Amino acid sequence: MLEPADSQLLAQSGHRLTTAFGAKRTPWFGNCPVSISGPFRVCIDFRQAPFAVLHECLEMKNGLRWLVLFVIVFDFGITILGQPSSYWHNPQAADEGNPFFRWFMIQGSLCYLAFIITYIAVVMSLVTLLPKQAAFITGLTFLLSHYFAGSTWLSYHFHLGMTGPIIYAFILSIAWAMPLRPKEPKLD
Repeated sequence: MLEPADSQLLAQSGHRLTTAFGAKRTPWFGNCPVSISGPFRVCIDFRQAPFAVLHECLEMKNGLRWLVLFVIVFDFGITILGQPSSYWHNPQAADEGNPFFRWFMIQGSLCYLAFIITYIAVVMSLVTLLPKQAAFITGLTFLLSHYFAGSTWLSYHFHLGMTGPIIYAFILSIAWAMPLRPKEPKLD
């Protein structure tokens, strides 16, 4: 149920708050002015500046975007490092499990480099320009796909077994959690 002050505030701001099944307000998650509780209930606190919600969402999207960039660059970098020495003299000797990426590799290193740059630009544009939910799903798809690809190189080619992918996942988890951690209030 809404408190009278909340109802007045929402009426003044022109925003409506819908509750389902009479659910009560819930505590906030981190600094995000959005809380979710009960079935199908979303509570947005409009006492904060209206752009606060947008700012939090953009921070999460930016964090995901940089993480996706890192994972893709790591995957392509480890792929280059894992090539046999014969690849540099004969591109047909490319060692790549994905047939689409392999086709670019066997065309030569300059063609593969041009492909990598174009691929990264397209993926980053998608994650940047798509609406929030579509960008998040797209970003996670590329992140998980390239994490798996990089992990196979660590596990099988560099003979790290499961230790390599676990350490890689740990590093990515820390990198992703850093921008999402609650901000400490500044004491002046």
